[in-house]
Amino acid sequence: MLSWRFLAAFAAAATVWAFALWSGPITNLRPTTKAELAQTITLPAPKDGRARPLIAIVADNAGTETTDFLVPLGILRAAGVADVVTVSTLSEPVTLMPALTVLADMTLDDFTAAYPAGADVVIVPALHDPNTPAIVDWLKQQHAQGATVMTICEGAWVAAAAGVLDGKRPPPIGTR
Repeated sequence: MLSWRFLAAFAAAATVWAFALWSGPITNLRPTTKAELAQTITLPAPKDGRARPLIAIVADNAGTETTDFLVPLGILRAAGVADVVTVSTLSEPVTLMPALTVLADMTLDDFTAAYPAGADVVIVPALHDPNTPAIVDWLKQQHAQGATVMTICEGAWVAAAAGVLDGKRPPPIGTR
């Protein structure tokens, strides 16, 4: 199991790495237009009388992308703006690709029992198998209950398998 110090260090290292890629000052800054503001995501008020939003980050025990899972987890928990839980298919270690393992806070079934109104936001990282039935079904349920589903990288394939993207413009996720 990873310590939060490790996660914080990992998030800091990722940030330093991202800034190292930056080649210089941005010269084309401009104010955000009204049209752009209209396209931003506005989250509804937290469900079920909660004081803060509940964010669930899903993982597949058989394989979840390391940075897609750990970076949002570390940043959101450090920011303290929401209640953040990690959920996985089983109560066993989650294999993070390529080389780590972590334990999720709870299983998908435990989450459903603990939070019958569902999550306010679900974050879906890239998973080894985008068609894992338990995750696809759980994501369908969360979406039907009004959760905002956010995907990272190839997590969009999972959202597509769950029907979350039906009728919507798909996000750019590369090729398969």
